[in-house]
Amino acid sequence: MKTTKLYPGLLVLLAILTISLNGYAQEKEMKKTPEEKAKLTSERLKASLNLSEDQTAKVYELNLQKIKDHKEFIESKEKLNSDMKKKNSEYKNSLSTILTEEQMKSMKEMHKERKFRKGHRNKMNRNR
Repeated sequence: MKTTKLYPGLLVLLAILTISLNGYAQEKEMKKTPEEKAKLTSERLKASLNLSEDQTAKVYELNLQKIKDHKEFIESKEKLNSDMKKKNSEYKNSLSTILTEEQMKSMKEMHKERKFRKGHRNKMNRNR
């Protein structure tokens, strides 16, 4: 009787442990240099596809370039997002100097409604 009470607790503990270890593994993967990532990927392909040394070297260079390009893309995307947020903030500040408080409240309500409808539409599309 006591053992049946322990099972749900053990299952919850096991689930939490699994989730935390998975997060740790992903964090560790993120800390690798592009060269390490390219080498690891190349070694995996070498083992699974029986690549020659020449092929492995070429695949390594290709993987390294891909990883570096991806990193540049992510960094430029982050900069673009940052710039866009800054521009939006400037726009809102400028708009608030033009509109009255009542008009600003009305505009915020319109934005809330639009966000709600957009979210509702997305939920409806997922259910199809």
